[in-house]
Amino acid sequence: MTRSALTTKPPRTRVYRVKGNPNYPDAGIVALRLVRAPAKALALSHVARNYFDVRLATQEDMEEMLAGGVKVERYTPNGDEHE
Repeated sequence: MTRSALTTKPPRTRVYRVKGNPNYPDAGIVALRLVRAPAKALALSHVARNYFDVRLATQEDMEEMLAGGVKVERYTPNGDEHE
């Protein structure tokens, strides 16, 4: 075992409070949670994986959902935007 392997410290973590956004009607599905994680995004991801299934959309998914009126959203750092 190398010396660096013996001295490697675990990543610094903080405790994040995660709750549903009150501006969205389904916000109540997310109970108030405390999550220890090395980053805010990882705390959110930890909670979200219990409520959401995320995968690449297939062509069939897109055809059905667009025909049903679902709009494509573009990621933005400040919130959601529709294409």
